[in-house]
Amino acid sequence: VRTLARPWWPAEACVAARPRFEEGRADRRASFDLRRLSPTGATLPASPVEVRLIREERDYHWRYDDELGWRADFTQRFLEQERRQLQIGGESATEVAFDVDWGNYRLEVSDPESGALTRLPFVAGWGYDDPNQGLDARPDKVRLSLDKLAYRAGDELNLTITSPHEGPALLLVEGERLLQVETLRVSGPTEHRLTIPAEWERHDIYLTVLVLRPGSAAERITPKRAIGIVHLPIDRAERRVDVTLSAPERMQPGEPLRVQVQAPALAGQKAHVRVLAVDQGILNITAFALPDAFTSFFARRRLAVEALDLYGRIIEALAGERARLRYGGDAALLTALPQARRPTAKVLTVDLASEPVALDAAGQASIELAVPEFNGALRVSALVYADQQYGAAEAQTRVRAPISVEASTPRVMAPGDRAALTIDLDNGTGSAQRFSVRVQTEGPIAVGREESELQLAADRRGSVSLPLRATEGLGVGRFTVVAEGGGQRTERQFELTVRAAWPSERRSRIERLEVPTRVRIAGLEPAWYDDSLQARLTLTPRAPVPGLSAFQALEKYPYGCIEQTTSKGYAFLLASPEHAEQWGLAENAIARRDRQVRFALDRIGSLQSSSGHFSFWSSGDFYDPLLTPYVAEFLLDARDAGYPVADAVVQRSLERLKDELLSGGAVAWSRYYGEPAEHARLAFNAHAALVLSRVGQAPLGTLRTIYDKQAKKALSGLPLTRLGLALIAAGDEETGQQAIRRSLSDKLYQGQGDRFGYGLIIGQQAEQLQLLLRAGRLPDTDQERVLQVARDAQATRWLSTHDQVALLRLAAASADGGGRTLDARISGAGGDQHLVERRVISLDLAANALRQG
Repeated sequence: VRTLARPWWPAEACVAARPRFEEGRADRRASFDLRRLSPTGATLPASPVEVRLIREERDYHWRYDDELGWRADFTQRFLEQERRQLQIGGESATEVAFDVDWGNYRLEVSDPESGALTRLPFVAGWGYDDPNQGLDARPDKVRLSLDKLAYRAGDELNLTITSPHEGPALLLVEGERLLQVETLRVSGPTEHRLTIPAEWERHDIYLTVLVLRPGSAAERITPKRAIGIVHLPIDRAERRVDVTLSAPERMQPGEPLRVQVQAPALAGQKAHVRVLAVDQGILNITAFALPDAFTSFFARRRLAVEALDLYGRIIEALAGERARLRYGGDAALLTALPQARRPTAKVLTVDLASEPVALDAAGQASIELAVPEFNGALRVSALVYADQQYGAAEAQTRVRAPISVEASTPRVMAPGDRAALTIDLDNGTGSAQRFSVRVQTEGPIAVGREESELQLAADRRGSVSLPLRATEGLGVGRFTVVAEGGGQRTERQFELTVRAAWPSERRSRIERLEVPTRVRIAGLEPAWYDDSLQARLTLTPRAPVPGLSAFQALEKYPYGCIEQTTSKGYAFLLASPEHAEQWGLAENAIARRDRQVRFALDRIGSLQSSSGHFSFWSSGDFYDPLLTPYVAEFLLDARDAGYPVADAVVQRSLERLKDELLSGGAVAWSRYYGEPAEHARLAFNAHAALVLSRVGQAPLGTLRTIYDKQAKKALSGLPLTRLGLALIAAGDEETGQQAIRRSLSDKLYQGQGDRFGYGLIIGQQAEQLQLLLRAGRLPDTDQERVLQVARDAQATRWLSTHDQVALLRLAAASADGGGRTLDARISGAGGDQHLVERRVISLDLAANALRQG
């Protein structure tokens, strides 16, 4: 998307309004200067105008949407507060002022002579987002201002303190620790002077002022404090270097880009420069700023001190009115995320970077970058650095070929589709020319006409439209466009994806074989495309749980809340070399295992709140306690697998699980109520108990109490399985076995619907069976359950990430086969294979082999 902004003056005479207050926020009286101006900015003669003050009122209410659910909305009313007739014009501005209350307003000035209307919105009073830059401070905030933009060691700092009330004050100078404390008495705007010592020449120093208001029962005054914080800026001007960058304004594709860089201040010093040339179109989309080491190194650092007090919880002793019920709210709203996946259009972009080049004795350097076949604008930037000094500069170079060729195609096609291929030519040869255009195709696409001609005047653009057809087959079609004329020749390559017109279809069959036996696999749908077919044969002593499809679903999942991040991390954690071979994972998935697990661990750490629970999208976001034991279990599994897991993150989560377990359990009441809430409480307690039992921190007495009082609340078998295994680990074998036998009762799932927490019944059953398999406590009479879950998974169209992890864990638990091995002979179009003493036999099958049988 390209935009062009131009100023537009709507009339020959317009009224300009300028507020006399700062930041668009007025106090009790809002004043404005009015002038009548022409398009050139000249002041016009006096003329009568009408001035109106409009107040905006909002009535909040709840609204339900089928796609977004419940959300807060409002209706607006605009009430005219005051109307005046004024005579404005001449050399001086006319002042107009209004008394206002707290709220949103707008000033409207209409000029009857020109018909122009000026509107200026503003806010009266302060709000939660008030930057505290007005004339007065907010009631709970101290406004601090410095007398200079930056300071050096030895400078005197003059701090102006504007407090909302009088009282004693504390001035704190803080960095990574408390550096200085002073006591003050604040009454109105107060000035205080400090001398900057050498150790304060750093960029994480802040000045904090706390102004206290003592309480008085007789005068109904509540104790209160106001706080203000300001950063101490340090002057680093001597560390910045002026840099001059010289690059050509225009060039042709394929030519070297020659750049000259000069930094005279670094002459005779050891210094280097790095040059970047990036497509300006990319930078416009991302708003990427000029790389500047000076700004990065000497930017303000965050305040490292965390402070907590209880003043905010004190209720003001005010003689207020009785509160009335109002509609509305400000709770975070859960909205559905779009699930559609779109094909990625492949476009040519340029991002070039040179290696660091040393400056010569004069502080100069010459750099060449190889520019590919590209038409557009490049932002050329240079980053210069020495031991103590830094600088940056930029320029723009336009790359244009004598003949510019671009192609427009559909984003994607299906076999049999027909469309138009539009080729745009830009004549930059400087004279009128006749161009010949040839198109050559490769892959599953074809054009109806391969050669065309086009007559273009100098610096003009034209188009050629050709019929385009997608042939049989899937994949990436490539076409080459060759344009010639006026002694110039340009060749460009483009790509177009051809995919099936229908969503992917998955078919599977699970059979129990009585060995030794002979089985023939044949049959392939005639409509299926060989290019898209992925077929796999798996032989195992246990039920073949679909590990490959579960891993692929998790690998491709695009979102990253705490549950999805943990589930995707679990997928790669379980993809050990042995499992990867058995499931037939792609080599790139195996190579990414360590990186993906470490990424999940880092993101999980960033999502943990101070309470030990894990927020959905950020550390201060809402959370569901039911996910905390799930995340803690992943952290322990990752640590056992040898990955570096932050001990502080693990300990905080375990402490939170222990506290919640001892206090009776935790439930997110916004998600669960009624019988599901009691089941969710049991599910949390059981999962927390199982996680804590792994580190020897599950109290046996608490586990017995949970089983005696909450077991009857179970709506599925998984919580009872977890609780039983935790009881056994804590030393109560009898009660644990009783809980496990109870968990295998089919009656638990009858009449409960399909969904449980973050998945379906099938996910609950898969997780339950994998736990029993790993513990060696699944009775032989219940081995058939694994086969049934595998069949149900094959027949289910949609599974959540929670379900996919459960299936993947069940596939991993089933992979060992209990020590049994298999011998098999496989014959087909690819030849014969004799495989002996294999715990799992897993082979990829080609399409032609399946067609032949």
